[in-house]
Amino acid sequence: MLNGDVTNDGTFSVTGTSVMYTGFFDHNGAYLSEMSSSYFNNLFIGIDGYLAGADDDLFSIGGDFMN
Repeated sequence: MLNGDVTNDGTFSVTGTSVMYTGFFDHNGAYLSEMSSSYFNNLFIGIDGYLAGADDDLFSIGGDFMN
């Protein structure tokens, strides 16, 4: 679990894990998921941001989603 707000302007990579972001996730780069579950409270994806995953990846947004 990662408490607080996160700003990503580069590359985030998660592999074989489960991660929860409790704050506002401001995403302007690459979010690469491999065999993982990612839980976001609030997710903002900027113009250059993207999420990439495979069939067995999970992306869950519990609050606001802005794209």
